[in-house]
Amino acid sequence: MRTAYQEQLDDLMHSLLSLVKNATENLELATEALLGTDISAAERVISFSDQFATETNELDQQAFELLALQNPVAGDLRRVVSSMNTLSDVRRMAIISLRIADIARARTASQVLLPQPALGMVQEMAEFAIHEGHKTAKVLKDLDVRKAQKIAKKHSQMAELRTQVDEYVQREDCPLTPAEAADLVILAHSYDSFGDYSVEAAQRAIYLVTGEAILWSI
Repeated sequence: MRTAYQEQLDDLMHSLLSLVKNATENLELATEALLGTDISAAERVISFSDQFATETNELDQQAFELLALQNPVAGDLRRVVSSMNTLSDVRRMAIISLRIADIARARTASQVLLPQPALGMVQEMAEFAIHEGHKTAKVLKDLDVRKAQKIAKKHSQMAELRTQVDEYVQREDCPLTPAEAADLVILAHSYDSFGDYSVEAAQRAIYLVTGEAILWSI
């Protein structure tokens, strides 16, 4: 019985890791559509949203059943609680990818991209957020405390990029139309938020390994 229980725990963590990877891959697809004219990339993200929601709900139920029926303690309890919290982060990451895909579909359908330098700002933030997503997946797989701490420290750079966007759209000589400026602000907020939730998930490696409370917060 205990062996089956441990296998359930391992399956839960493996499935959670897959969802983190999927959320990041969806962000890559949405960004690909946004920066180019490949509307099919955005459509793939949008079409996958229902399946993603189903998978996260199933994992939530699996984690709840482990918590309620197996009465885990110590390290096992940390794994279950951490997985439930990380699922919440992953849901938000998926929602953000979907939001970006919606914007990308609207812009690629009309063959209208954001002008430079706005597009360059989006690309830089997108690359940073995608990098954080991949790093988070690796941290959760390896439970690498040092790398989890490093990700949190580097995340301040994302806030700086978002500040640059805010300052740009507020300039009197900003050449963007109101619609373009709104899209740029939404996109900057979205990529920043994706990074926030990604880093938050990565910090759970510290909790899993040490049992210490997570000091980094969104």
